[in-house]
Amino acid sequence: MSATRATVSVVVAVACVATLAVGTAVAVTGTMPSRVASPGPPSPSPSPMPTTGAPGNGGVAPLNRVVAPDLLVTSPAPIDAPAMRRLGRVAGVTETLRVAAGTVGVGSGSAVVLGVEPSTFRAWTPLASAKSDALWRALAEEQLVLTFEAREARGLTLGDTYAVTAERALPLRLGALAALDLPRVGGLVTSSTARGLGLTDGGAVLVNAPAATAGTPSAVRKALGPRARVTAVRAPRSEPAEPTPTGEPGTYRELYERAASRCPGLSWAVLAAIGQVESDHGRNMGPSTAGALGPMQFLPSTWRSFGVDGNGDGRRDIWDPYDAVPAAADYLCEHGAGRGGAGLSTAVFAYNHSDSYVRQVLDLAEAYAGSS
Repeated sequence: MSATRATVSVVVAVACVATLAVGTAVAVTGTMPSRVASPGPPSPSPSPMPTTGAPGNGGVAPLNRVVAPDLLVTSPAPIDAPAMRRLGRVAGVTETLRVAAGTVGVGSGSAVVLGVEPSTFRAWTPLASAKSDALWRALAEEQLVLTFEAREARGLTLGDTYAVTAERALPLRLGALAALDLPRVGGLVTSSTARGLGLTDGGAVLVNAPAATAGTPSAVRKALGPRARVTAVRAPRSEPAEPTPTGEPGTYRELYERAASRCPGLSWAVLAAIGQVESDHGRNMGPSTAGALGPMQFLPSTWRSFGVDGNGDGRRDIWDPYDAVPAAADYLCEHGAGRGGAGLSTAVFAYNHSDSYVRQVLDLAEAYAGSS
C-alpha cells in the first residue's frame, strides 16, 4: 500500500530519519505478559531522539521533543507567576509555555506575533516547522518569521526588510515563513526583539492538555482571570465510541481491538502493525537507541503528554501494554488517524517520522486486516 502524507512547506526542511526493518508478520493472539512479572526495568535517563542538526547549530538547540498545544491563551496584561501556578493545577493540564505577545504593524496591515526563545518554542510547532533548522536559525538571528497566510495577505517579500511597529518600531528582515497552526497568530520574533518592540511579556501561554474536555477552557479561564482569552488549538478529545468492556484483554489482539475503539475510524490492524514494528508485540521493549521505551516505543517526553492509565490501576506505565496500546491509539487519533486515507498516513508519520515506516505499517495493517 502506498503511503501519502500532507507536507507543510517551510523555507528549509532537513529531516534525519531512520528506516526500521520489519520482519515477517506474526500472529497477535499470544497471551499477555503478567503485569506483576514484567513491569519493565526502571526508566533510564531518556536519550535524545534523532535531531535535525548538531547542538549549537546557529545558536539553536536541536529538536529533541515535540509538544502538541491544545489551547492558546492570550491576555492584554502579563500572565504572572501566581496565575501560571493556578494554571498548572487545572485538571488535565500537562505542560505550559509562557511567551511574549502583541499586535504589530507590518506592511499594509497588522498581525499578532509571539516573542519566543527559538530552542524552546520549536517543539511546540507542527512537525515540518519544528524540524527546520534554517527556520529557527533565521529567528535566532533576530529576523521576523511570518506564517504563509500572513505574508500572502500583506504581499511581503521573503528576504526584504520591513518596519515592524508596536509600542516601538524596529526594522526587521523577513527571514522565514512557517506553519504555526495557532489561531490568530501571524508570526514570531525572539524574546529580545519582543522587548525591543514593547510587546507584553507573558502575554500568551500555550497549554498542552491531551486529556482536555469541553470544560477545560473555562477552567483555564477561571485560573487566569476574566481578561484571558482561551482558544482551542485542537478539538477536545472525544470519549470512546462505546463503553470500555470490563475485564482486561487476554491477548494483544484483544488489546489492540479494544484500544482502537477509543478512536472511531481507527482499525485495530494499524495498532497491531505498529506493535509489531516497534517491539514485536512486547518482545523487545527497549530502550531503543533514541530512548524509546515499552511495547509501543514511546519517548518519555511524548509519554508525559499522551500516557494514559488504560486499566484503572492508578498508574500511567510506559512499560505496561494495558497503558501503552491505548495511549498509542489516542496519539494516532490526535493526529488524524480516524479520518483514514491521507489522515491515517499523516498520523503514522507523526508516530515515526519516516516515509518507509509509514509504508511498512500500512502494508502490515492491510495484511492483518485481511487475515481477520
